[in-house]
Order: sequence, then structure tokens, then C-alpha cells
Amino acid sequence: MAPGDSEPEFVRRWLAALRAGAGPSRDAFVIIRPHPTNTEVWRGAELDDSGCLVYPASYSGIPLSDDEVAAFGRSLQACDAVVGVNTTAMIEAAIFERPVFTIRDANFTHSQAETLHFAHLTRGESTCAVMAATLDEHLTQLDAALRDPSPHVAAARRFVARFVRPMGIDRPATGLLCDLLERIAGAAHQVHRASFTPVEAARP
Repeated sequence: MAPGDSEPEFVRRWLAALRAGAGPSRDAFVIIRPHPTNTEVWRGAELDDSGCLVYPASYSGIPLSDDEVAAFGRSLQACDAVVGVNTTAMIEAAIFERPVFTIRDANFTHSQAETLHFAHLTRGESTCAVMAATLDEHLTQLDAALRDPSPHVAAARRFVARFVRPMGIDRPATGLLCDLLERIAGAAHQVHRASFTPVEAARP
């Protein structure tokens, strides 16, 4: 979800920093998951890293198929940590209780500083993403999480309880959403009726 080839360029810089580090992230196997609407720039992208895989390389379309959704879930389960620019996958990673990280970068200003929802992921007491201003700071954070993920698991649970399931972690969300939509539709109907003046009633 970035202009031009800024995503592959950033990943190359990120991988180079990762491999040059001295912590546990240095030897990590990396899965790069393109956004379903932004796969073209990844076709044929040279990352020069044998410990890295771009997967999936393409999608059937939007919405994703059941198999593609299941594959996404399995990839999150397989990860020890998730790094994103600004995407709902960061929320889904928190639901899977995975440590989530992001890095400020000038190439992504439009999807970080210029969006409202990015703050929900990175600011406040109950956030799901640990943000870094530099790659060095990010690697320090990532290595610490790989050594001890427990603080991040606790943070993910708090975030999910506050942001994803604020009406109660044990209450199914579908029924609550349907009830809300019905109330909104009912209120709109009442407003429409109150503002409608029959022709007969309007004549002098």
C-alpha cells in the first residue's frame, strides 16, 4: 500500500539491517506478504536474500477466497513477530497475540502520519504496534521481543479487548453489529417520516 516500488526498496534496506545485526533476528526466516491490491511491484523483485520468501505472489481477487484467508492465518501463526507499515494485518496479528512492529519512514508518510487510524495502532496505553523512528531502534525492539515475547502478548490482549472487542471479549461481535445497524436504520426511518409532509397536509 505504497507508491511505486517504495515497498521493495524499504524491504531491501530492512533486510540488510536485519542481516547485519547481532541479535536473534539476524537469522530469521522472513515472509513478505504483499497487500492483495499491491502485488504487481513484487513480481520479479530481487531481494537477494535466501532466507526470505514473497508469499503469496498473487491473489484470486477481492474479497479473498476461504483458502487464501486460511493461508493468511497460518502465516501469522507461524510467525514469531510481525512487521508492517500500516495495515489491518497488524490488528489481525494482535488477535493472534503476535508482537507487532512498525517503523517511521518518509516514503510512507501518506499512510502513517496522514491517516487517522495509524494512531490507534501506535499511540496510547493500549496499542498493538511498537513504533521505531530508525532501523537501529527497530532491531533493538525486535530482538528484545524474540528473546521475551511475553510483554507483547499482554499488550496484544489489551489492545484486542479495547479496540477489537470493546463490548466484551467473550461476546460474539456479529450480533452486536447487526443490532447497531438495525438501530441506525430505524432512526433514519423515523427522521425520514418526521421530515415528510404529505401533499394534502401542505395545501392551505
